Amino acid sequence: MANYKDLHGFQIKHRSSDPANPIAGEIWYNTTSQTLKVAPKIGAWASSGDLGTARYNLVGCGTLTAGLVFAGRAPATGVTEEYDGSSWTESGDCNTARQQAAGFGTQTAALGTGGYVDGSGWQPATEEYNGSSWSEVTDNPTTQFDAKGFGTQTAGVVCGGRTPPGPQTNTTTEYDGTNWTAGGDLGTARYMGAVAGTLTAGLHAGGKITNPPGAHQTVTEEYNGTSWSEVTDMPVATQRAGSAGPQTAALVYGGGASPGQLNTTLNYDGTTWSANPATLATARNNSGSPGTAGSNTGAWYAGGYGTAQTNITEEYNLAATVRSVDTT
Repeated sequence: MANYKDLHGFQIKHRSSDPANPIAGEIWYNTTSQTLKVAPKIGAWASSGDLGTARYNLVGCGTLTAGLVFAGRAPATGVTEEYDGSSWTESGDCNTARQQAAGFGTQTAALGTGGYVDGSGWQPATEEYNGSSWSEVTDNPTTQFDAKGFGTQTAGVVCGGRTPPGPQTNTTTEYDGTNWTAGGDLGTARYMGAVAGTLTAGLHAGGKITNPPGAHQTVTEEYNGTSWSEVTDMPVATQRAGSAGPQTAALVYGGGASPGQLNTTLNYDGTTWSANPATLATARNNSGSPGTAGSNTGAWYAGGYGTAQTNITEEYNLAATVRSVDTT
């Protein structure tokens, strides 16, 4: 009878103990427990350092080890905090305290635009962040709040949202680091969807519309730098969810459903959606997340609103974990 090595050209390693840092996909036989082991990649959420200021309706961007959140409702604030992968440190405040703004970029090169200012209403004001302070730049030509942004400080997109006196919009604007130009309209006007990707390969999923009142969406659209195209719907209608990653490997998590909040995580591979078994410990929406600068292997979800505004942070990691294989 042919053995495994004869058939496949290699044999399964025999170990007396499991490796300390297994490689994803690695297979071995544990001679002590007499079990066949495999190391699949498994994603999980875990608690991390709290924000200094509890709030929701905030903006997030950056990576797992270099994140950024700013603005939000606590009430409306300009507080900015930086994340190092374990704790948050306050930095320079936005010049305009606001909530429900849009933003994108990295911890050292971010942009915030639009939003709602207590006592003043909708704002077109736009600011750039350099890693320590904010400076005012060219206003967004579209006055909107509850919009979402993705991309970099020199090649970014703001899409959807609400415009005065409050209905949803399908407007898209692009920012090149200096000026704003009109982009292609979303196929479905909505606000507070989840976004991922870049200027030339973007994603906008879910969201909410006001007519009929409070209707949550499953619509998913991809952006090619010029126009939006509708693709596979999300399996769950949601709005104000967190997101991270590129268009072809995105995570969408948390958010608001009808009714209540979600703690679920979804994966998008550029074609289809799938349920990720990892769940948030605290279901909530309106939190800060890394968006396009993050990845589907490492992300975070900070602040937000569950039953009240919060300062908690949860961190997502995808890593190889050991599983025994039933060989009976």
